[in-house]
Amino acid sequence: HGNRSPLADPHALGVISGLTLDSSFDALCRLYWRTCVAIALGIRHIGEATAKDLAAHAGTWAHFLELVQSATPQSEAFNELISINGIGETVAQSLVSSFFNPVFLAQIEALTQHIEIAPFTRTIVGNPVFSGKTLVFTGSLQTLTRDSAKAKAERLGAKIASSVSKKTDYVILGENAGSKKTAAEALGVRILSEAEFIKMAGE
Repeated sequence: HGNRSPLADPHALGVISGLTLDSSFDALCRLYWRTCVAIALGIRHIGEATAKDLAAHAGTWAHFLELVQSATPQSEAFNELISINGIGETVAQSLVSSFFNPVFLAQIEALTQHIEIAPFTRTIVGNPVFSGKTLVFTGSLQTLTRDSAKAKAERLGAKIASSVSKKTDYVILGENAGSKKTAAEALGVRILSEAEFIKMAGE
């Protein structure tokens, strides 16, 4: 992957000795969000998959930092965090408490002085109609499994959330949909059937 250069201070975070970052854009993006967030930062409940979900939602480090540091209990930012697919209240609280710790923040600052934090990028395949949109799936899907439906949406550039909010763009309904359908109707969020979602996705 090209030239590799170690962090000027490989013990900046006190957890990984000799951490190296690839100089290529893609590897830097991948290693930062998945290795540095999931492993080097050592935040409880934040594994590789969760780090990817956070990166996909925030897009850039600046947005991620702003979101987390604004996420006081019951705030809009905290509600946004827990609505991210795979991020529940326990994970959000662990994340927020870490970023309100002055020692932890000092370690983050030390790290960011030595690396460029590349934004998260998506490779969009197929119809870009859902690109940048936030989708919520609810109910039992008949044609697709829940995981394959989410994967399809992500390939199309969508963000997947686990709860409905005013930032939700589409709610895809399966059978026996409950409170999320009610919330979507109350907020005026566009509702799609599974068939409509598949047709719009057009892969």
